[in-house]
Amino acid sequence: MLYNNFTSWFLPNGFAGHQSFPSGHAAMAWMILPLLILVSNKSKLTRSALLFIIICWGTAVPISRIVIGAHYASDVLFGACIICITYLVIKNNHNIIK
Repeated sequence: MLYNNFTSWFLPNGFAGHQSFPSGHAAMAWMILPLLILVSNKSKLTRSALLFIIICWGTAVPISRIVIGAHYASDVLFGACIICITYLVIKNNHNIIK
């Protein structure tokens, strides 16, 4: 069968070779976070709606990576943290960039 190397998402995969690495998909899902800087002067409703969409997207993509077995939870956590920390640095220093 073509898919004989795949297991169901709810079954442990056993020894995977300790090849853990930050998830690029999780990082890219949070990459839209800096859009909040662009809407900082908009209404509270607009900022809240955008934040809600970003959090939903930034959570759904990493969870899907874990569910399909492509990454461990720590992989998606570190992938997301890379972008979130970068966002905080940019947000705190964006006046310098202008």
